[in-house]
Amino acid sequence: MNIHRIEMFGMTYADQVKEFYTDDIILGGHGSAMANVFFMRPRSVLIECNPPYFYEMCFANIAFISRIHYISVTNYNATKTDFTFKKANHLYEKGTFFRYRRQFASYNIYPSVLSVVSAVSDAIDFVEYSRCSFIDNDMWSRVFIQ
Repeated sequence: MNIHRIEMFGMTYADQVKEFYTDDIILGGHGSAMANVFFMRPRSVLIECNPPYFYEMCFANIAFISRIHYISVTNYNATKTDFTFKKANHLYEKGTFFRYRRQFASYNIYPSVLSVVSAVSDAIDFVEYSRCSFIDNDMWSRVFIQ
């Protein structure tokens, strides 16, 4: 299993598609690059880190439909928060948070190391199990013919 770091910014669309198609595990923060989950092979793993007080099912739903194992890493690092999260707590208590959740999407992502390590460990186990249990050929698309 290869592990490497990539920067999606500046990559061509074709390179992004190939990257998501060839990788078994993708770990990244919530953002538009996650839309490439469409190109992941079934039984791959998507690990999405979300900003504090923000969670949307858009990429999770795409993953579920595409037979991708989805893991969400929540982010509530108390040492990195500021006063605006009091507003989020207030909205949760009132039951109106869902209407205002988008304003929390731009906050920085500081997941705990333990949460990320646990998610990656789960992903590796899932991929290794899938390789031993299933045999299929998903390289049917002309996009991937060299």
